[in-house]
Amino acid sequence: LDKETSGLLVVAKDVETAKELETRFEEATVDKEYVCLVAGRIPQSEGTIDFPLPGREGKAVGAVTRFRIAKRFSDTTLLRVNIATGRMHQIRLHFAQLGYPVVMDDQHGDFSFNKAFRKTYGLKRQFLHAAKIVLEYRGKNRTWLAPLPKDLKRCLESLEAISARRKRN
Repeated sequence: LDKETSGLLVVAKDVETAKELETRFEEATVDKEYVCLVAGRIPQSEGTIDFPLPGREGKAVGAVTRFRIAKRFSDTTLLRVNIATGRMHQIRLHFAQLGYPVVMDDQHGDFSFNKAFRKTYGLKRQFLHAAKIVLEYRGKNRTWLAPLPKDLKRCLESLEAISARRKRN
C-alpha cells in the first residue's frame, strides 16, 4: 500500500506462507477491492481501465482496473475499485490519466482541487482505502474486510450533508 492508503495489508508469518501468498498475487487470484473518491463526476456507472503503466526499468506493463460507482456528489465520485493487476500507484495513475484523479493525491492529483477540498472538508490525505481482500488459502476461501477509517467517514458525512443542503436550495 502507498503511504497514505489505509486499509488491509497481507503479511505472512513464515517463508512457506509468504511464497504461497506471493504466487496467489502473481497469478492474480486475489480479489482486492478499494474504496476511493475521485475529483469530477464519472458519467458511466461502471467500467474497465486497461492501459499499460510504467514498470521496472521503465518498461510498460499491463494494468487492468475495474470500477463501479458507489455514489456521485456534486464534484466528486465515490468508487469501488478492483484491480486485476497490482502495479505501483495503479489506481491513482489510471484515474489521473482519465482526468479523474484521486482526491488529495499530492503526486498525481489536481493541486488546486485538493487545496479547495482540504479547506472545505478537512481531509489531509488521499482518499484511497484497501477495503476487502478475498483469496483461497489452504483450501478455504478467506475474506478480510477493513471499515473506512474515521477521517474518510467524516469526509463522506460532510459530502453527504453539503449535497443534501444543495438539493434543498
